[in-house]
Amino acid sequence: MKTTIVVRYFAGIAEAAGVAEDRLDAESTMTLGDVVRELTDRHGQEFGQHLRMCAMLVDGRRFADDDVVSHRENVEIDILPPFAGG
Repeated sequence: MKTTIVVRYFAGIAEAAGVAEDRLDAESTMTLGDVVRELTDRHGQEFGQHLRMCAMLVDGRRFADDDVVSHRENVEIDILPPFAGG
C-alpha cells in the first residue's frame, strides 16, 4: 500500500522550512523517525535540529519516533514549534 503523508508546518518551523507543507510518498513502512530524517535531508541539518524540538501530531495524536506512520493511505502530520505562554 502506498501512503501519502502530508506534513504541515506552523509558525516558526514553517519559516525555517520555507514552505507551509511537504508531501512524502511512502512505498513501505515508515516511522515518525524516518519522516524526520527525510525532512532533515530535504531542508538541512539546522532545520532538523529545530524539528526535534517540535511537537508532532500524526492524525491528531502524539507518536514516538519508532511508531509507524504509514498505517493508511493518507496521513497528516502537524509540526508545531514550542510555544511560550503564561
